Amino acid sequence: MGNPLVALLWETFLVFLVFYTAWVSPFEFGFLEKPRGPLAIIDNVVNGFFAIDIVLTFFVAYLDKASYLLIDNPKLIAWRYTKTWLALDVVSTIPSEVAREILPTALRHYGYFNMLRLWRLRRVSSMFARLEKDRNFKLFLGSVCKAYLCYSLCSSLCWMLLLSSCCSLPRSKKDMDWSSHGELS
Repeated sequence: MGNPLVALLWETFLVFLVFYTAWVSPFEFGFLEKPRGPLAIIDNVVNGFFAIDIVLTFFVAYLDKASYLLIDNPKLIAWRYTKTWLALDVVSTIPSEVAREILPTALRHYGYFNMLRLWRLRRVSSMFARLEKDRNFKLFLGSVCKAYLCYSLCSSLCWMLLLSSCCSLPRSKKDMDWSSHGELS
């Protein structure tokens, strides 16, 4: 991307899509057996944007950490991306419907594959790392935002796992009747 403003807007847009993914994935993991309805359509649209980003990443120059030179050679960019994040980026953008057909029966639960999409959270981490280096950005504000987002993601994930495990437990009539517990004999 030649224009830094366009690159920044694209990166910010992807961060919002990451927030959507981080918010929706625990719900899908805990409560959906297979993708359906508008949620499946929105997920596939979000996956489409991340697939576009995979292609664009092959054209984005990077800063070599050893020499501090900007590397803009397409072959070097492609080789570096292939060695680092390409495989996980591709796996996290595979539509759930396709994954269910490819995976063995034991692994076809919608949520397991869908949790791989949380791999996209590394974008948020890199955004915060970039903001921490910015002189115009308050470090305290960044730390508070980072802590809040981490707390909300972790608590959301924990609650979804807890609710999912509670909803999947077998129930008997005796367990459902709260008045029978603690009776004096």
